[in-house]
Amino acid sequence: MTISEMHYDFKVKLDKVASQTKEDFNVAEIDWLLNEAQDVFIKQRYGLNNPHRTGFEVTQKRIDDLSSLHVKQPEQVGITPTLTSGVYEVPLSSLTHTYLFYTRGSVDVTVTNCPTTTMQLRHIQADDLSDALRDPFNQSSITDGVLFNFGKSSGNLATTSIYIYPGTLTLGDVYIEYIKHPRQMFFGTYTYIDGSTTTLTNCELPEHTHSEMVDQAVLIASGIIEHPTYQQMKKQKVFNQE
Repeated sequence: MTISEMHYDFKVKLDKVASQTKEDFNVAEIDWLLNEAQDVFIKQRYGLNNPHRTGFEVTQKRIDDLSSLHVKQPEQVGITPTLTSGVYEVPLSSLTHTYLFYTRGSVDVTVTNCPTTTMQLRHIQADDLSDALRDPFNQSSITDGVLFNFGKSSGNLATTSIYIYPGTLTLGDVYIEYIKHPRQMFFGTYTYIDGSTTTLTNCELPEHTHSEMVDQAVLIASGIIEHPTYQQMKKQKVFNQE
């Protein structure tokens, strides 16, 4: 659907369940509801907070739902990490797109007298890191992958970095695959809350997800106007669609 069609679909569905209240949302408010619904939709598909308790890539539908947001090589080029006190850092702010959720990572590794090879990053929880670094069987290695976890970017309170613990390995470029933030949808022609003038911007998620996002937007709107009918309808529809 185009953004105009999503607005029309929203109005039809909301009018169907709230015709007696005659609640009306303006263009900017419908855009806000659609973008809020988009955020909810993505988080439900990536995580387990949904009726089926299934996460990203558990089913083909979930893979397809977020496919247009899943950034991989070659679109995301390798990033050269910064080495400080034996730990490599990759600020997620240096990615091509605005980072939302991590899916996979790898890194080039140089070993003496061997050609450079690419190895998988292996996530380690913060409370297990100290033990892993001391344990020769859990340290970063050619056979088991390279340890990493997440933390605040050095020198920047507002961003996140990946921290990589190489052990005796020498690392090169890091390759991150991730779900990016979707672009905001706008019907256009009005002034946004930051003072900018919005231009027509369609949803970038796959076409088959648009109706589901409109359903979610109407659910949010029905909560605002405290209309119970649609909430019951949507609960059953979401369960069937997922």
